[in-house]
Amino acid sequence: MMLNFILEHAEWIFSGVGVALCGGLLTLAIRYASKRRRRRTPSDILTPNTFTDFSAKNPGTLLNAKCRVVPFRKDLCWTEWETLNRWCKDHKLTSVRLVIGSGGAGKTRLLIEFIKHLSRGWFAGFVDDNLGSGDIEILINASKPTLVVVDYAESRLSFLSDFLKRAGRRSCNRRRPLRIVLLARETAAWWSELLDMDQDVRQILLESKPLHLAKIPLEIAKRLSIWEHARDAFANSFSSPKNQHPMNLADERYSRPLYLHMAALAVIAGVEVSADSLLDEILSHEKQYWAERFAELRPSDKWTLERLDFLEAVGRILAAATLLGGFPTMEQAADFCSRIGYYETKSLIRFLRWLYPYKKSGVSPLEPDLLGEFLVYVVLSNAMTPPDYLTLVFEDAGMEAIQNGFILLGRIAIRHEIEAKEWMQQVLGSDIDSMALPALRAALTMVNETEKGIIAPLLANELRRKGTVELAAELIDSIPSNFVSFSEVGLWATERLLALTPQHPRYPRLHRGDSYLHVERANLMNNLSIYLHNLGRHGEALESARTATKLVVINDKNRICGEQTDAHRCSPVGKVTVASLPLPGSETKVSVPLCSFTMVSETYSPKPVPPNARLVVKNGSLTFSR
Repeated sequence: MMLNFILEHAEWIFSGVGVALCGGLLTLAIRYASKRRRRRTPSDILTPNTFTDFSAKNPGTLLNAKCRVVPFRKDLCWTEWETLNRWCKDHKLTSVRLVIGSGGAGKTRLLIEFIKHLSRGWFAGFVDDNLGSGDIEILINASKPTLVVVDYAESRLSFLSDFLKRAGRRSCNRRRPLRIVLLARETAAWWSELLDMDQDVRQILLESKPLHLAKIPLEIAKRLSIWEHARDAFANSFSSPKNQHPMNLADERYSRPLYLHMAALAVIAGVEVSADSLLDEILSHEKQYWAERFAELRPSDKWTLERLDFLEAVGRILAAATLLGGFPTMEQAADFCSRIGYYETKSLIRFLRWLYPYKKSGVSPLEPDLLGEFLVYVVLSNAMTPPDYLTLVFEDAGMEAIQNGFILLGRIAIRHEIEAKEWMQQVLGSDIDSMALPALRAALTMVNETEKGIIAPLLANELRRKGTVELAAELIDSIPSNFVSFSEVGLWATERLLALTPQHPRYPRLHRGDSYLHVERANLMNNLSIYLHNLGRHGEALESARTATKLVVINDKNRICGEQTDAHRCSPVGKVTVASLPLPGSETKVSVPLCSFTMVSETYSPKPVPPNARLVVKNGSLTFSR
């Protein structure tokens, strides 16, 4: 048909008018086709987490795992590599693997190389911070096997909550395997929060044992081999001789590849250092690199900043970027520069952007993490740093950025506890309403069941000074009850909210209009008993636990949940926690049933509490809201 049309109208088609008209139609068709959105795939979402177009030779770049300056050695992590390989080939539809290692242990580098290994036949890569709901759907419904790596998993609970719940409920009809790797420094309270989040999530988290990156043993030949491997790579970058002799590598810190790499770089730079002075020397060379570039920049840009001022400015801006997890845009970096009094921002930010690129725009933190943490410590310890510097850093920052800052300050506190406490107290005191929740989330990443922790006690002190009942309602769902470190925070929030719940002498069947709050009072008294017990106030804890059980009525015979032989008879989704509490002034312990809010509310409320309901304070009263 088309051929007949062309033959019949050949004269018109090949005339000037016909050619022009057909050409115009063809152009429109091409434009329309180009504007049509191609269907997104996991390849559009996942990234290799590498830098390939860098030209700088500063220590922060040469040591950065993303730059891959030192060639990867699979023999150093052969066991971990093979474990990941077998895991990916497993028959399970969806599986999660936690990979744990201290800062500088090589977690990120291992997964960067493993992703490259899986490139054929797989979608594989790291996920960025800003992942939307549609992106998650694409990842869990991919047309090929998919490996998703979540770096700094301990600080991304909000994202993991959504991602893991949806991944755990994937339909069995989807045959493509999904593998999720969580990279973290340790299993702390954040891991327990994930396990308690959802039954489907708990199941996939516990199916695979966490993979701990092995330390490099005190075997001088092996450490020397790694040191020489890094030395040769750095020597090639600087065209330096490779015959430099190593330092003493017996220190425990050299059990991490990053420390061996830093030692190799220091020797190439001609510096003799010890493990104690290593970070200081590497940072000094980082600053020296800034000074060399300053000499190149100043004549062309006609700066009025002197060399020392320039170095201080770069240090403060880069320390702020490190605290906040980076400046995503140039505008945010410029805004911070103007807040701390640097108005020649164009040249400063262009320099930092070139040296420390952040994705498509902006300025990234100083990496590796250990070097960035040390820079922040040096800047905050400098007597010339303005007293309100930290307040200005966190001003108008988002929740994730503030959380990142508290995590970093918490890591600094491991070695410099007194100074770091003062800095965190300053930040909390500047705006407790904005800082409390991200500080609490940061504390979750750093505290296990046996540690006292640092952030949570500081937060509790500030809450007692300035905290409101509205803030208590905002925090209450995020406070874990089974970690001693959080007990002071939990006690404060619980007591503030209990003051707003009804206190009737009898609770016949919880069928009053405010029955939700009767149930919530039972739940709060339950948690109060746990916090008091954790703090050693056993008599008060016992009374609170008894009050909690009195508030729960099973049936017309007034039996409490703890008397049921099968706890799940109370509710198909309920559970009973039994606390063993000592009687005041005695070594005798009594078991007291503590009934969960989920069970009580679903069993005894006249109608179920709305899904995802949470406590809020409205007009001075406690209520539920979505």
